[in-house]
Amino acid sequence: MRRYLPAISLLALLLTACNPDKIVTKTDAEGVVIQLSPVWRSSVSEQSKYLANDIGQAIVTDRGVLFPKGAMQPGKPQYSRSYIVLKDQDTGEDLWTWNDFMTDFEHFDLYKSWPDLKGSILFHSSGNRGYGIDLQTGKTVWKTTYQDTWSGVPTAANKDTYYNTLNAKQNYDQAISKPDIYVGDLKTGDIKPLFSLVYSNSVGQPGGGYNQVLGGVNGIRLVTINGEEHLLFDYFDSTYPTMYWYTPRISLYNLVRKEFVYEGLAMKEAGYMLAVNGHLQVNNGKVYDAMSRYTVCHDLLTGKQLWERVFGSLCDYQLATGDKLLTYISDGHLYCLDANTGQTRWQQEYVVTSNLTELNGVVYYTANQRLYATDLQSGKLLWKIDSPDANRNSNAQFRGFVAVVPGKAGGKGRVYAHTGLNAYCYEAIR
Repeated sequence: MRRYLPAISLLALLLTACNPDKIVTKTDAEGVVIQLSPVWRSSVSEQSKYLANDIGQAIVTDRGVLFPKGAMQPGKPQYSRSYIVLKDQDTGEDLWTWNDFMTDFEHFDLYKSWPDLKGSILFHSSGNRGYGIDLQTGKTVWKTTYQDTWSGVPTAANKDTYYNTLNAKQNYDQAISKPDIYVGDLKTGDIKPLFSLVYSNSVGQPGGGYNQVLGGVNGIRLVTINGEEHLLFDYFDSTYPTMYWYTPRISLYNLVRKEFVYEGLAMKEAGYMLAVNGHLQVNNGKVYDAMSRYTVCHDLLTGKQLWERVFGSLCDYQLATGDKLLTYISDGHLYCLDANTGQTRWQQEYVVTSNLTELNGVVYYTANQRLYATDLQSGKLLWKIDSPDANRNSNAQFRGFVAVVPGKAGGKGRVYAHTGLNAYCYEAIR
């Protein structure tokens, strides 16, 4: 009888990993769902101790959904760090994991990255290190250390090429940060300068480091216009003589013709800490961006500003969909604006802590440590789901990102989120 125990134990482990305990769906007095039975639940924490964090961006492939996985930092059991795991969309089973970092202190962050999910390689940058990861197998295709220093997180990629920003070594040696745009081969990792940006200030003081930030790129997107691929990016430019007096700018570069459509257009006059936040949204021929307390809309083809809104606090997460723009303000308010005029359609009072994503007229996100769903048209709250894991760990709350996948054959879609302890898949509202 003893020889069957390993098989029984393995079966029990699989059932525990991919099948949730019985969770009964509950609603509050207003009909808002506050507890929901998941399709599946799957661990994203080693030893149920180390909470998964990072990523910050929904990465969905044809096979699965990318999640962080919390683990012990090597040699430091009091600290955690996250690597990545691809989970099957339908079952929650781990398809592969990747943890091939070159250093012990790295973590995985895709907060402002726009990978090509139809391609086969995921590009990840960390400090002055770069990685190419096979999305089918989870194997490292290449990894390298560059002489120049990565100056920021934002990256964009198509199936063959990736784009990011580097601060040249001669800048670092002068104690300044003024990064330029680089282009890399996604199959080999080889990288070269694409073009330099124009900054008002260009000279720093000897000594090395980043004592003077003369500018930086915060958002990069690839967009196709009339069949030709373009690179759209925003950056900020420090204006002399005050180091933190920034001019926010936007540029559009034609990658086919190798020329700028418009270059370094100022989105506003220079102001204190007026740096772009990098959440570039492109929809219906318009570009939406934010800097400090301002949300702006520009014509994609000309760069001309169409409207501007000013709020009482910092603008953060954004989502442009249809004729609406959702923008989260850090004083705890989520606004739905008319995408053509900037006028308010509706607003709700939530502390949003993830990206905003939409499926069939419903917006999903995490806020106030819960998983929320809101009707896009009316602003009516539909979900306010508490973390099923909070009773095990008070810090195990919904966080990071929310991903959605459309339904098959006319069925309802799926919604994916995690608490740091477990990943959850729920049936979408529509």
